[in-house]
Amino acid sequence: MPVPTDSPHLNFLQAISIGVMQGVTELFPVSSLGHSVLVPALIGGSWQTLVGQEHSAESPYLAFIVGLHVATALALLLFFWRDWVRIIGGFISSVRYRRLETVHEKMAWLIVIATIPAGVIGLALEHTFRTLFAKPEAAAIFLTVNAGILLAGEQLRRRSKARAAALAGAVSADDKDAAAEVVVDPEHDPANDVQITSRFSFRDAGVVGVFQSLACSPALADLESLWSPV
Repeated sequence: MPVPTDSPHLNFLQAISIGVMQGVTELFPVSSLGHSVLVPALIGGSWQTLVGQEHSAESPYLAFIVGLHVATALALLLFFWRDWVRIIGGFISSVRYRRLETVHEKMAWLIVIATIPAGVIGLALEHTFRTLFAKPEAAAIFLTVNAGILLAGEQLRRRSKARAAALAGAVSADDKDAAAEVVVDPEHDPANDVQITSRFSFRDAGVVGVFQSLACSPALADLESLWSPV
């Protein structure tokens, strides 16, 4: 028999709306988690009640949000499946032969190290994050802070890029066209892995993991993209 409960559950309209919002905001550094707290609170009514119960030990809405993030992760795994095949192969060979010689062997361990801080902080502060998740005011504050940090980081990135372009000299239009012909699909270009592993140390991976762990709180997300090792 179904267990009676006073906690409202998601209806189909709410589930579809929040799912679409998750899919759109996940593509940009605007915190899909923060919007899943703030938007229902702004709508009010039963939507706001869903967010307000997130401080409880068991929350259908929180479970739904976790499911959306799992679905997002699966979509990214499918899209970048070629990269993951190479990375998983590198991890297996590094464990088997106890070495870090190839690009994908190092890439695999960079990912492992970057994952550790988020796991530790998430377990240690799980109750704190769940309480913050129930407060739209906190999400609004974090969104504002997140926007300011990202804006400052973007300004610094543009200045650094301008200085590098000035030192290297302007690239001609012919060079740009040639580069576009060589790199047909930059998202799956193996050269990207070579560049990342040559620039990132294991310390850098740990720093990225610490910034990524901030995404456990509402509205602070994608700050790891600001870290650019020299």
